[in-house]
Order: sequence, then C-alpha cells, then structure tokens
Amino acid sequence: MLIIIRETFPTSFPFTPENFNGRFGLTPSFLWDRITDVAQHPSPRVPNWIILGDGLFLLGVTLAGEVTHGISLLSPRWLTTFIPLLIGWALSAPPLGLYHTLYANRFGVSVRTLWAVLLAVPLAIWLRGFWLQTAVVPLFVLVLTATTGVALATWREIAALVLRSRKA
Repeated sequence: MLIIIRETFPTSFPFTPENFNGRFGLTPSFLWDRITDVAQHPSPRVPNWIILGDGLFLLGVTLAGEVTHGISLLSPRWLTTFIPLLIGWALSAPPLGLYHTLYANRFGVSVRTLWAVLLAVPLAIWLRGFWLQTAVVPLFVLVLTATTGVALATWREIAALVLRSRKA
C-alpha cells in the first residue's frame, strides 16, 4: 500500500518545500523560518513612519469608502470601519513580518502585505458586524479587501524602495 502511494505521489504533492518553492511569498515552513530569522537579526523594528503610513492608508481607504457612499465625514460612523480595520491589521501584519526590518525593505513585500490584508479585512468586517449588530455583506468584504490590498501593497512597495535606498 505504501509503495502504491509513493508511486502515485512520488514528490509531486503540491505543498512540499521542494515543490512549493516559495510561491506567493510564503513557504510551508514560513513561521519557523521567520522565527529563526528574527532570532538571528536583533533589530526587528521598522521606522515609525512606516507604521504611521499604514495607519494613514487604512484611514484613507476608510474615508474613501465613506465618501463613495455619500456618508458625511463629520459623523463618527467612519470609525465603525476604521477601528476594526486597524485592529485587524495590527493582529495580522506583525506575525507576517511586515514590521521587521528583515522583510519590510525587500522587493516583493507587497505579497506579504496582501496576505496580511487577506487576514485583516475579514476579521475587521466581522468585528464591525459584531460592533454594529448587523450582518456581514460578502460584497463589502471583497471590495474592502481589494481596495485595502491595492492601497497597502502599493504603499509598502514604495516604503521598501525608500528603505532600500537609505540603506545603500
């Protein structure tokens, strides 16, 4: 039986480290690699302007959505989207290495950013729905994920370019 399975799937199982080859910016051993990298590189923090920029871009996406729907920015309703989005980002970005200098200045940081957005936005929408005691609209999740992903991925690539140019 083991021989048949070995012959059927010699090494072509799609998620082995040999076959995955780091596609999409992650490997199956991603967390272990990140833990060992962080342990070997003692200065893990990115400059504060990157953290502030993340917050400003999240705020920009939130306010753009509110304006698009004709909601006044003078009402505090925009906070019901911004605060959960900020919480979701704060919970998803650090574990993916977006606030570690080892990853933040690399070309292709947008891939990690998109993974973080894919984790942050559904969490944020769930928190928002819980806060407002309303149902979650799936289209809202898709639109917010797309706009946040494009905005933050673009911002993070520009920030990585600036970090690399300062280092050189």
